[in-house]
Amino acid sequence: MSSGKILLSIWSNNSDFEKYLCEKKHLSDLVFQKYKESSFSDYLCMFLDLEKYQDDLTNDIYQIYLSAKENNQKIAVVLLLHSPETDERQIIFQKLFSEIDTSRLSHRLIVCQDLYTLNESKPITFLDNYVDKVINENFIDVSQKGNFLYYPLSIVDLFDLIKKTLFLSNTNGKEFFAQGDELKDLSLAYLLKNSLLEIFDKEFEINNNVALLGSKSNFQKSCYETKAQVNWDPKEEFETNLSSYLKLKKEKSENLNDYSLSLKNSHKKTIFSKLIHHSKSTINEINPGNLRSKLLKKIEIFVEKLVVFICLVCFICSMVFVGSSFFSLKTLEKTVFYFKKGNLVESVSSLNKFNFYKEISEANYSLISPFLKIFFPKLDATNQNFLNFLNFSQSTATNLQQTYSMAETIYESINRQDSPENYTNLTLALKSNLQQIYESISQLEIILNQSNLPKPLIQKVKQNLEYKQLSAVQGEIGEVIKIIDFLPLFLGDKQNNNIFVLIQNVSEQRATGGAIDFIYQLSFDRGRLIFQKMYQPQEIDLIDTFTLIPPPLVEKLTGQPIWKLRDMNYNPDYPQTATNIAWYLEKKLKIKPDVILALNTSLLEKILQNNQNLSSQISQISVDEYKIKQQNGTSGDATKEIITNIVSLILKHQISMQDVLKLASESLKSNDFLLWSSHSDVEKNILSQNFSGSVRKYDCHPAMSSSRLCLPQTSHLNFSNFSLIPLNGYLQKTTTHTITPLVLSVDHQINVNYIYQKNTPLINRNLMEIVQFFIPKNSIVTELKINDGILPLSTLTAQEEATLTRYQFVLSTDLNKNQTLQIKYSVPLSERTLLPVAYSITDIKQPGQNEGDSSLIINIPEQSRPSAITSEVTSQPDKITYLQGIKTSTFGVNFVPKQP
Repeated sequence: MSSGKILLSIWSNNSDFEKYLCEKKHLSDLVFQKYKESSFSDYLCMFLDLEKYQDDLTNDIYQIYLSAKENNQKIAVVLLLHSPETDERQIIFQKLFSEIDTSRLSHRLIVCQDLYTLNESKPITFLDNYVDKVINENFIDVSQKGNFLYYPLSIVDLFDLIKKTLFLSNTNGKEFFAQGDELKDLSLAYLLKNSLLEIFDKEFEINNNVALLGSKSNFQKSCYETKAQVNWDPKEEFETNLSSYLKLKKEKSENLNDYSLSLKNSHKKTIFSKLIHHSKSTINEINPGNLRSKLLKKIEIFVEKLVVFICLVCFICSMVFVGSSFFSLKTLEKTVFYFKKGNLVESVSSLNKFNFYKEISEANYSLISPFLKIFFPKLDATNQNFLNFLNFSQSTATNLQQTYSMAETIYESINRQDSPENYTNLTLALKSNLQQIYESISQLEIILNQSNLPKPLIQKVKQNLEYKQLSAVQGEIGEVIKIIDFLPLFLGDKQNNNIFVLIQNVSEQRATGGAIDFIYQLSFDRGRLIFQKMYQPQEIDLIDTFTLIPPPLVEKLTGQPIWKLRDMNYNPDYPQTATNIAWYLEKKLKIKPDVILALNTSLLEKILQNNQNLSSQISQISVDEYKIKQQNGTSGDATKEIITNIVSLILKHQISMQDVLKLASESLKSNDFLLWSSHSDVEKNILSQNFSGSVRKYDCHPAMSSSRLCLPQTSHLNFSNFSLIPLNGYLQKTTTHTITPLVLSVDHQINVNYIYQKNTPLINRNLMEIVQFFIPKNSIVTELKINDGILPLSTLTAQEEATLTRYQFVLSTDLNKNQTLQIKYSVPLSERTLLPVAYSITDIKQPGQNEGDSSLIINIPEQSRPSAITSEVTSQPDKITYLQGIKTSTFGVNFVPKQP
């Protein structure tokens, strides 16, 4: 490495940060110049402040990155993380850079947490602004337990790391993580309190009654790896730097005190009084006697009239500003309203009106701003923030309209004979736009929560129906983003794709949702439907003489020596079940399935319930009638009608884009949709999503990664009704999973309560179920009970899976009688548990179970207390209770010793 100064070209979406570096000129043997002014530099550093947002940020990144790559510049990309909201953006931008350069050999990525400069002239980073704000207000909010964490890192230490990653060999294509020492928010509060008292001799208030601030990622482990890899270690101390910053701030304040006071007094003299004073002096010099008196009188009258005129102009401009701002908000509301209805023409027209009123507001504000800056600086700042809010709203609405148009292009191209599209490229562009909109709406919420806007405006916007529905659209976008990568797979972008939909009747509960009532085959070639057919399982079973031997427990309950297609969704692990069914279908139909999609009839009920505008087109019967048919076991024809009508309406483009988005979002939000692909690279991506239906061991919750020790606990409980008795609407099951952490083990107890909402017509039969549960491999099952009767452990069949152990047994219970099933097991630990320790619990949910409560109870170990949790809980002195949803989720809790 050269001992001289190295020129580093810099670019950032935070203009203050970019300006700060350029004014600083050099740091850590590096000389800085803006990217546009230093194209000859061999090194480029891109700083992405994830608290900042710009509409064209993605485009700027693409252009700058590709330009630097063409110029053979070494690139360092730095993601600046601050608050919990930026964690998800980090993932998006990491993926963005991997998509820009698939080889990842042109850049090195640095993820930096809580960067600070403590620049005495102007706060630069999020942490700078936060510290400056609490110092000025003499007030700080901290979490109730005072354990929200910061990881302050000096800009000097960051550039030491950047320098190493740029100049050391074998760093390209790698990711590095940088953060400072851990600092709790309560410790930061007392550090500020003591420093301000010592240096400024002023009191500082701490409010520790604030709800949990949330948690942000801790890269401690990854940071250690970075330190070892490039021999980097932060040397700057935040406490020392903060003290120096406060002393400089005080010194600067004292030096400028007299000047500031005189400046303040001079501002109190109005422009008009200065004008009168100057005029008097001039006249005194050139006009004697009465003439001088007359001229002074005339000038005073003129100035008074001028003051009245200026005030009148300011008043008129203010009224125009208020009026145009009001109309801007109303037309913005209409823009979102029409967009929600799918009326893009009216939405664009309303947005144009919004732009017109906004321009009037800006023009009038530019006239009154000089006056406000002198006399009402706070009001001026509020108005400026309001205009920023309008500008950001405009860009968000524009993005929504552009993305809607792009999505409509893809939608309209489906099943067209004349113009097949390249769906891979289109979906990549659409996904990028959707991610941008998702971020835009998030940033809009941040502006409303953090900016100095008029309180009536904030309350009005948050209570506005269109704003609330815009937030709902954000949720739908978040769900659609998860599956949009797989759209080319469905539509056969590069080849003919065969999709088989398993329509599962949840009235007869089975491992992956319900018994298979129908198999719907759809074949697409470059977006065109070339074949479709609805099968009943028995039709396929009878195609030839080829048969399969059923698993022992299935044979025991069905009494059949042949494994029928209707019962093949027996394995709770959907990737394995789909693989088996795909193999069977290929044997029978001589067609290789590319996609196996499982759809539960409970999803069809939700579609009928939540889409009243479509229900008449989808089905001739109401949702209540459909539920009754489900309970009576006569819903087959209605199910077939609903499925075929939905597909037909989509292929004929008779459903609006808004409704298609809503249908897709409802499917993904529910626990009624599973997806599998025969293409291994695609299936690998599917496995990271909940809709993969994979039963596997889960790692610790990311928020628990900072704990000294984290113990992940994964379980899955599964029921299959083989009684040929529809129980949907009759039987409800509630589950309570109690966990007791011990020194050498973790004990588990699962209670399942069978609660009959009403009696079934069949009273002389038993409910016959196959119960399957998956637990950690080294677990020991200690007890099985039904009500007060103990079931012999010898009835269990154990099978080692890839990451868990699978247990199975047959359970027979009386119909119409409430029951309680109890399963106890213990997970031994390899060493004694010492505090602090974290537990991460994942209960994998069975598809199709959308009713009944499910709760997780964790008994608090003796002499310990929970210091961090990942979700809202109900707390008691000896335990915490977490209410689980219908979808799989991971809950984490960290225990530390009780304070004496």
